[in-house]
Amino acid sequence: MKKLLYGISAMLLLLNFSCVSDEDTTEEETLSNNPVTGTVFGRTFTVNPDGGKASNILSNGVEGVYIYLTATSVGCGLEPETFEYPVIIFAPRAIGTHTTNTSILFKDLESDDFVSATGQITVEIISVGDTVVGRVLAPASFYDNHINGRFEVPYCN
Repeated sequence: MKKLLYGISAMLLLLNFSCVSDEDTTEEETLSNNPVTGTVFGRTFTVNPDGGKASNILSNGVEGVYIYLTATSVGCGLEPETFEYPVIIFAPRAIGTHTTNTSILFKDLESDDFVSATGQITVEIISVGDTVVGRVLAPASFYDNHINGRFEVPYCN
């Protein structure tokens, strides 16, 4: 009888853990469908609808895409070296949600300060064509720099 009681208790315990919801997950921890917003070096950052571009790169054998985001309007004619981008993202050039082979760079446009990290962000690539459409989540673990939201930038390669 004790074995049956222990067996039922164990099953109820497993069932309880399997039914735990993600109620503890905050809006900050999930990919947003709103335009990219966040904080970059203590200043509020909101991507401009025309604020960015994307280009190809081959990195460590992975075909990738650089996504340059800014709060001002830019076009494909401006090279990243001649224009200041406060957020630069790297992700595989493949539709899907990526947490590996990703990186992000936050740059302070008022100084030479920057912070970057590899593999600590989530990038969802929704489509790659004339534009790159996706979502990005970089939590506030980068010296209080963080962004979350949807982007659509012209593909400039």
